[in-house]
Parts: sequence; structure tokens; C-alpha cells
Amino acid sequence: MELTGIDVHHLSNELAALKGAKIQKVYQTEEYELILDLYSKVFPYRYLYIKMPNLIFAKNDKPEMPEKPLGFAHRMRPHLNNAFIHNDYQKGMDRIIVFMIEKKQKYYLIVELFGKGNIILCNENMKIINILLSESFSSRILKPGKIYDFPPSRNVSFESYESFKNIVDAEKDKHAVSTIASLGLGGKYSDMIMKRVLEKDYNKITWGEIDESKIKRIHELILAYSNAKMFREDNNDIFAETNDFEKGFLSFFACMDSMMNIEAESTKEKNVEKSKSNKKEKAISMQNKRKEELSQSSEDNTIKGQKIYENFDSVERAINFAKTYKEKNKTLKGLEKEWLDSLPKLKKYEEKGNKIILDLD
Repeated sequence: MELTGIDVHHLSNELAALKGAKIQKVYQTEEYELILDLYSKVFPYRYLYIKMPNLIFAKNDKPEMPEKPLGFAHRMRPHLNNAFIHNDYQKGMDRIIVFMIEKKQKYYLIVELFGKGNIILCNENMKIINILLSESFSSRILKPGKIYDFPPSRNVSFESYESFKNIVDAEKDKHAVSTIASLGLGGKYSDMIMKRVLEKDYNKITWGEIDESKIKRIHELILAYSNAKMFREDNNDIFAETNDFEKGFLSFFACMDSMMNIEAESTKEKNVEKSKSNKKEKAISMQNKRKEELSQSSEDNTIKGQKIYENFDSVERAINFAKTYKEKNKTLKGLEKEWLDSLPKLKKYEEKGNKIILDLD
């Protein structure tokens, strides 16, 4: 699943419920993530997962923690443990969420949900204190000690049709679907909108080929998805839905929670099936091995039977000699010393089972 600017917009709106929440502790179970253990009277989840490259979700189940804290969480704890979330906001329509946090001093926890993703902690002057991934770009350098700069942005606002029309007018020769995708809607929303308005060949049409009534309709749909109150799952992704959508979830987090539970159940079922399959394969393997052993045993017994049949008289004399020796001495000890050269070769004897083993070769 890849979050679009509209998805981040809805996430940011729902994260507003964290205002005043206490960060009890921060954890990390994987290299590229941060987990906030929260106490909030309003936010309905205990743990907020920030997972790179592009995912934020919440759960109530406590994650399985490593014995030793991983490096990034360990470095973040002095600043974030027992801190309070003052507010959060989305940077324009970019896939960036900024948490304003207070603990003796002010911090900004910046989550970038594009590219490789990143988590950056800055002081109140936007100086980077800690960062998940240090990186250098032509327009900015991200590493401790540097001032954090937001990436270049178009600073789009969809509320005004005039500002949207200005973008359209400036890109008359460009494909309309590409423009919408670049404004933070990504491929999934731009395709949905253009299919509803233009239907055929929607991905080939430029803005110059679309009349203004349809441009207004496109803007209305963008607003509808931006202001959506319903969300649905589809093919391991989440979609905000327009107001005419009847069934779905009333929050982005609830929809994501359901999707992840379904995925977890699916994984569990696959693991159960895999376990059954492994057990079945093991049973078949053991059966085949036993068949081979029995076949070999049968073959060996056939050979032994043939040997005994061919040497029946000498085998019988050997058995009788052993019996007589046992009756006379009350034991088989010393049998090998009195064994006759005319008898089949004695390999060994077993006192406990009254057995003698002969070599008939």
C-alpha cells in the first residue's frame, strides 16, 4: 500500500485526536520504524506505528519488543519518553506529517512518507537532533546538526477553484491525469476521477482538450475525495470515497485496522496450510522411508531364508549343539571356545535372548 497526499490528509485529520496525548515510551521492532506508546483519553489506539517507507497505522495490541532497544528508538527516548503531543499538521498536500511535541522544550517530529521515507526529530529552531536516514539531495541535506528544509512543493490548495484552474491553464499541453497525480492524489485517485469524468482514453487527454464544465467536475471530485467521510478496502489498499458511497468505514485508521487484520488472518491461514502441508510431506517421506526399510528387510529376510534352507542340516546341528551346551553349563558363556569346526561359523551369542548368530557365507 502506498499513501497519497489525500490519504495523508485524512490521516493527519484523525491524528488531531492525539492533541494532549502523552508519549509514554518509544519502541522499535524493525530497523526502519518508530512505535509510540501513547496514553490518550480520545485517540482510540494505544500504539502508533510509523513504518518506512510510507505507512502510519495504529493498534491496541502490544508489539513483541526486542530484548535490547534498537539504536534509533534508543536515541529518541531521552527526547520523546514522557513528552506530550501538542498538535500535528500535514505540509500542504505533501506526504509529510509534522508532530509538535513538548517536553521541557519544543520538538518537531517530522515524518516523510515518500521515497525511502524518513523520521526526523528537530528542536524548536528546526535543527536536526536525530534522524532515521541521513541523506543528501541537491536541494537539502538531512543529517544531525543541519537545519531541516522541507522538500520543494507546489503548495497546492484544492479549496479554491480559481487556484486549481490556474494550475490547469499553466499545463494545457500536459496529460490531465498526470497533473492530478502530481498534485498529491497519486495514480489511484487520478485514475478514478478521470474515468468518472472522461471515460474513454482518459489517460491520453490534455487539459486543452477538456471543456470547463468537465474541469469543474474534476475539481468537485477532488474536493469530494479530500473531504470524504467513508473509506473502503480494495486489493490491499485504502480508498477515500465520495459522499454517494454507502458502505465502508468511518475512519481511515479503522479501515486500515480491518485491512491489516484480514492480512494477518490470511497470513495465519497460509502458515497453518503450510504447516499442514509440511506435516503431510513429512508423513509421506516417513512412509516412503519405511517402505524402503520394509522392502530391504523383506529382501534381506528372503536372502537369509534361502541361506538357512541351503544349510538347513548344519544350522540344525549348530542349534542342537548350543542347546546341549546351555543345558550342561546353565549358560552360553564359553560357547565359542568349544565350538566345533564342523559347524557353521559362530559370529556371536546373546545370553539374554538365548540367541546364536551364525555366519553362513
